[in-house]
Amino acid sequence: MRLTVNAHCLRMSIATGILAVAIAGCSTGKGGNFPAPGDPPIAAAQANAKPAGPPPDIHDCGVVSIGSPSKYVCNGKVYTTFQLAKMKKQYESQQQSGK
Repeated sequence: MRLTVNAHCLRMSIATGILAVAIAGCSTGKGGNFPAPGDPPIAAAQANAKPAGPPPDIHDCGVVSIGSPSKYVCNGKVYTTFQLAKMKKQYESQQQSGK
């Protein structure tokens, strides 16, 4: 009986040690996703950038909620059906005007 209790304690100690090393390993990175000092804010850079292509199509998005209005997630952002329709209409008008 004593041998099984010691073996259990040994297993728990090893598992706890592995978990501690895994958690501590995440904190040893070099800054992660933080911008360097003096870099322009990401939001300002994205606001000035032109869209790379057409707006997301409703058929390529995942349904978040079905209601009024329905919500879809496209490229990591949540849009309503009205927002997707507005973006599509603006994109088509830009294409027709040649901008």
